[in-house]
Amino acid sequence: MKLILCPKCQDILKVGLDQDHAAFCRCRLSWGYYAGDLIAYYGGKAVPLGFDNSSLAKAIQTQPADGLGRRFDAFVIPRKCDTFIKLKKIGDNES
Repeated sequence: MKLILCPKCQDILKVGLDQDHAAFCRCRLSWGYYAGDLIAYYGGKAVPLGFDNSSLAKAIQTQPADGLGRRFDAFVIPRKCDTFIKLKKIGDNES
């Protein structure tokens, strides 16, 4: 799952399904969308985030009834990533 964080409004959101349905944060300074099954683009002020899917699944499976929730691994995706690419504007073919 590819997510973006907007450092301005603090929204965290899943990128949109495609270019025509790009996801925008509340302040509209960060955006992202998929371009196929694996490739996604983001731009503006967005910071790309990822979750370790297996640790998230384990946290969900062992969710406690109360108290503190289960931890899982999340990370900031590197600036250079072949599957999550920063663009200057929506629709650009290169960053």
